[in-house]
Amino acid sequence: GFTSFDQKTTAAFAYGKSVIFDISGDNSSDIAINKAVTPSSFFLMNPKGHDYRFSGTGKITGDVVIKKGMQGKATFGIDIASTAKAVISEGTLESSAAINCPLYIMARGTLAGTTTVNAPVYFEGALNYEGCRLMPGSADDRFGTMTFNNGLTLPGKVYIETTLSTAEGKAAIVKVNGDLTLKGINYFTIDCTDTDIKAGPYTLAECTGTLTADAANIKVRNLNGVPYRSQTETNKMVVTIDSQRKPAEGVLWEGST
Repeated sequence: GFTSFDQKTTAAFAYGKSVIFDISGDNSSDIAINKAVTPSSFFLMNPKGHDYRFSGTGKITGDVVIKKGMQGKATFGIDIASTAKAVISEGTLESSAAINCPLYIMARGTLAGTTTVNAPVYFEGALNYEGCRLMPGSADDRFGTMTFNNGLTLPGKVYIETTLSTAEGKAAIVKVNGDLTLKGINYFTIDCTDTDIKAGPYTLAECTGTLTADAANIKVRNLNGVPYRSQTETNKMVVTIDSQRKPAEGVLWEGST
C-alpha cells in the first residue's frame, strides 16, 4: 500500500491519484503491477542505493507524466504506455520492456537496458559522462540491444556507454529502425571486459535508414593506450581497434648511459 503525503495514513493505489517512490518506500522486493494502472502522475524520487524494480504483466497507461529524479535507479520490466511523456532528469531509468511515450533525457539522466522506444527522444546535453546518457545492455544481458523505432537524433553532448568483449566479438549496441543523425560532438564510453584487447572492427550503433554522422566528431573514452579509429559505414558506427606489435624478446641493450 501507499502512505499519504503526511505519513499518517495508508491506502491502496487508486486510479487518478499521484504516486511517488522515494526513500521512505519498501524496495526489498519487486513492485508487482499485474494490470494497467493510470495514476495522475508517477514520480521516482529515489536516492542512490535505494533502487526500485517494477515487474508483472501490467503497464502504466493514460495521460500520466513519469518523472525520474535523484541518483537512484528504477528498473521496469513492464511497458510504459503513457500518452504524455517520461522525463529522466537524474539517475537511471532501466527498462527491458517498451517505452511508448515521448522521452526526455536531461543533463544528469540515463536511459539503460534493452528497452524498445516507440516514440521520439529528446536530449538536453550532458554536464559530464554520467548524464544525458544511453547505456544499452543490463546486468542480465551485458551485450544487449537498445532499440529506437522512431529514428534518433543525437544533438551533441550525448554519451553512449557500451560493454565490449573483443574475445567474444560482442558489444552492447544502439539499434535505430529509421534514420540516425549525429550533430556536434558525441561520445562513446567503452567498458571493455578484456585484459588482452583483440584487434578488429566492433559495431557500436546501427540503423536501417540513413546514417548522418562525421566520424571526426565521434569521441571514444576508456581506450587509453589502445590504437583505435572511429568510423562510419553505410548504416553503422564502428570502432576499429588496430593490431599492436608485440614487444621483442631477448633484446640486449649495449652502450653507456
